Amino acid sequence: MKAEAIEVLLHPSCQKFLDGLECPFDDLSKLKDDDIIKFKDLFIMNRVSKFHRDIGKNMETLYDYMIDILSKRVPIENVNVKVD
Repeated sequence: MKAEAIEVLLHPSCQKFLDGLECPFDDLSKLKDDDIIKFKDLFIMNRVSKFHRDIGKNMETLYDYMIDILSKRVPIENVNVKVD
């Protein structure tokens, strides 16, 4: 499944951050590690939907993994799936 509409979840400050780095919304692989960490923090702090706020650590983990996948950095630590 390919996520074609991440911009639906992006707060304007997240869009501005990615626009400033000239990074497309659907491919974060060009971001440096520091920029990805900044983007993750910005994304978590500015969740668009009120239903995605304060719902626990599991949703934050899902968002974290979603950003890792969009940046083509597969999560390999603390997961139940073995990556070869």
